[in-house]
Amino acid sequence: MSKQRRWLLSEIDKWKYEGLVSAEQAAALRSRYPEDEGGAPWGLLLFASAASVAIGLGIILLIAYNWDKIPKFGKLGLVLGALGAAHGSGARFLRSTDWKRHLGEALCLLGTIAFGAGIFLVAQIYHIDEHFPDGFFIWACGALAFAWALDSVPQALAATVLFTVWSGADIIRFERPVHWAFAWILLGVGPMAWRLRSAPLLVFVLASTNLVLIFTVFRFGSTTDAISALFAFGALLVAAAKITRQAGGRLSELSSVFGFFGYAGVILCAYFLSFELRFHNYIWSYEVPIDGILVKFAYSWTLFSLSVVAWLLAGLQSARAGTVARHPADWIVPLSTVLTFALFYGGSASLRSIGGHTYSLVLLVIAVSWMWRGSRSASVRNAVLGSVLLAVLIIARYFDLFDSLASRGGAFLALGMIFIAEAAYFRKNRARAQPEREAAP
Repeated sequence: MSKQRRWLLSEIDKWKYEGLVSAEQAAALRSRYPEDEGGAPWGLLLFASAASVAIGLGIILLIAYNWDKIPKFGKLGLVLGALGAAHGSGARFLRSTDWKRHLGEALCLLGTIAFGAGIFLVAQIYHIDEHFPDGFFIWACGALAFAWALDSVPQALAATVLFTVWSGADIIRFERPVHWAFAWILLGVGPMAWRLRSAPLLVFVLASTNLVLIFTVFRFGSTTDAISALFAFGALLVAAAKITRQAGGRLSELSSVFGFFGYAGVILCAYFLSFELRFHNYIWSYEVPIDGILVKFAYSWTLFSLSVVAWLLAGLQSARAGTVARHPADWIVPLSTVLTFALFYGGSASLRSIGGHTYSLVLLVIAVSWMWRGSRSASVRNAVLGSVLLAVLIIARYFDLFDSLASRGGAFLALGMIFIAEAAYFRKNRARAQPEREAAP
């Protein structure tokens, strides 16, 4: 039973006891908010999935230990038998409409593990000498097909991991770019996270997408292309966070995931660029590799174009709701993204002379905006995040901006006074909102 339903039932009992509602009205209220019996017992589902993975690995290791003693047709029979048994038993439970369906998903996940093991074992049985990362690609496609067929989050998680392994194996082992891995993860698995409103799956999708982006662009593009691509992707995710948050409903559950990865990308890139020495040495002095032109247009400029479109949609959505530019952090991200591409690809010496101080200002605006928003709304998370970001920025500038001990000491004194003022303002607004919090469920 969910926390919200337990609170509601207790309130209904109180209303009935105090005579506010009759017994019939109390029964009608209970029937209006029934318990979702088809919900997944997440503890059982988690342990069942972990057990499936452990059993699958155990079977693979046992077979590998006795592999030389098993005849060829026996090996093939073991592979096909394990695959059929896992998916067959899983399909039986999938017919159920209660929590047993999720147990069936765990068994089908075991079947997907057997499918992957079968790919490599069959290749060994018949001495098929192929490009081994392709085996991970076929394995990932099988998991993705089951994910869409079953609406299964565990299968989608497996597909996301396998696509990432496929890309990493090709890049690290063979130094060959796999540009389609980015699209397979973001466009193949991403819509499932959107469709199922699954925040854990979206976390895996965005984390894997960032890894593939970092592996590919840093290895086969220039430093400029890599940082601009990550900056644009972060801006795109921040816009997605605004759109999903303002849309409301179940979509708003995904906004925090988009916001986390989006602001993480923007802040890390801006922090790197805020160091003046790195800004000049790593950004303006580089040689474009052979694949640099392809990487530049396939990643940097494509992501920049998508982020511009997303921010235009977010702006139109905010205009309709009357919430345009309430906080500086709402507009500093798109502006800094446009500035970054103008600095990197504009070719103007006057633009490049702006240097890393601009990105220190970007970080300062985001930090102060979060602190102000958190203190004003009594939100601990925003206040703490803004305070930590401001402290990190001051500490970073301690080494490359302030020349004397006096200026450094003054900076830390100012930081301390800001924290004191923030704490006082936060406490004032928290005390003002306390009666409303106590009345809320």
